[in-house]
Amino acid sequence: MTLIAGVMALAASAQNPKLHIYLCIGQSNMEGNAQIEQMDRTDVPERFRMMAAVDFSNPQRTKGEWYTAVPPLVRQG
Repeated sequence: MTLIAGVMALAASAQNPKLHIYLCIGQSNMEGNAQIEQMDRTDVPERFRMMAAVDFSNPQRTKGEWYTAVPPLVRQG
């Protein structure tokens, strides 16, 4: 247990304070039923990324690849 705490403390002290990574992880109930509007697809910064969970045909996405987080994010429909 002490070894794990030591490794975690070392890793925490080695972090870059200017780099922030946020993970948004959820289940299928986060898909929601809201309509995707044009404002949701416009001017999405490139730094907001998502990994395709399934293959999409529209927009063209491949499962496991990273893309700018422009809706739809979970499934194409």
